[in-house]
Amino acid sequence: MVSSRRKCSKGLFGASALMKLHNPVKVLQKELLQELPTLVNSMSDSVPFSLISLIYMAVSVATAITTTDLVSKSVAVESHVGGTTIRVGGVAKGSGMIHPSMATS
Repeated sequence: MVSSRRKCSKGLFGASALMKLHNPVKVLQKELLQELPTLVNSMSDSVPFSLISLIYMAVSVATAITTTDLVSKSVAVESHVGGTTIRVGGVAKGSGMIHPSMATS
């Protein structure tokens, strides 16, 4: 199955075939880094994050970094420690595009 991808300065990143992205866009690392302050400043502390929103964001990020991966890899957990809610999320990239010889299949 062939999928559309966005070209990134570090390789192919982007949408799976299910997302039907037909207009690939090259994203340069320099331009991305220049826009990070704007992105961070646009985030609001007034909007509470839920476990569902963390899962959604993790899945979105995990999908965005898929290249030749067959599935995205993400996790989000929430716990309470000493009366404080702790939320942790993570995503992982398959090894195939990091170094093709590292792939297991």
